[in-house]
Amino acid sequence: QWLGITVMILLLEKRKSKIYSILGTLLSGIMILVLNFVIVTWLQRNTVEWIVDMVISVCFMILCIWVICEVDFFSAVGYGMVGFVAGELAASAEWLLSYWLIGGDTLLNVEAMVILIISFGGMYGLFYYLEQRISEHFTRMERRQTLIFVLVALLAMIVGNLGFYRVNYRTTVEIDAGMILAVVRTLVDFGAIAVILFLQRSWQEENVKKELTAINHMLNLQYRQYLDFKMNTEYISRQCHDLKHQIAVLRSEEDPQKREAFLDEMEAEIRQYEAQNKTGNKVLDTVLTSKSLYCNKNGITFTCVADGTLLDFMDVMDICSIFGNA
Repeated sequence: QWLGITVMILLLEKRKSKIYSILGTLLSGIMILVLNFVIVTWLQRNTVEWIVDMVISVCFMILCIWVICEVDFFSAVGYGMVGFVAGELAASAEWLLSYWLIGGDTLLNVEAMVILIISFGGMYGLFYYLEQRISEHFTRMERRQTLIFVLVALLAMIVGNLGFYRVNYRTTVEIDAGMILAVVRTLVDFGAIAVILFLQRSWQEENVKKELTAINHMLNLQYRQYLDFKMNTEYISRQCHDLKHQIAVLRSEEDPQKREAFLDEMEAEIRQYEAQNKTGNKVLDTVLTSKSLYCNKNGITFTCVADGTLLDFMDVMDICSIFGNA
């Protein structure tokens, strides 16, 4: 269980420094070991205590991921389920190898310890490699994804441990019975982790597709903004050209009343632009300026009343997309 959440902690983004993460991971391992030792030593190892032990351990695993890693609670639950199923698979695989190679699952001899180290190292090394490739584009879990992982882990635990109610593998002299339990449990846990990895891979591909769609949308928006900028630049150039002629006319105009009328008209046009484009949000001002220039060019009456300060919570691209399309 501890190695399972350690792999997830290594792959996820941490909330604080590396030292904090390492100390938190080590502390979580010590707490899980102490918890299981207390339950095994002080309590009678029956079905109720075993279920309580599993529930408390899983909750503690989720808490460790949530505290150490930069994930929300539902993502922590989902990754806790992934780590838990990986731990169950590693344990059942080690148990199966022990029965197959030395005829038992005791840890009181060197051979069993070697099998444990090799099996755990291989299983968690492979698990880390596969999860690392998935976690590049898949970090945050939705609630439905977390619920699916909870159901998969719960189903694997129920199906994989049903045999314990028929065979007491610790006291029976028939090794074959323990071997059967080990095979069944390993297959069930392997199926569960395969389903989890398959779902993670599918969700990763969905996230990549969403990112590509967002990038394409952003590129299209930038291209449209470039076209608007080009059009506005041309329009402003024409206006400046006209303005030079107007200035020349003003200089040559001798009638003070006509000159004053020309100036009033130019000032009114400038005030109109200033009134429309000062909303309190620079991004919105830019969008409105672009559209107002387009409207002026095409003889469209454009009127806008807006309080841009109410849009400060919005992302720049969202403002451009929403008001640009509108």
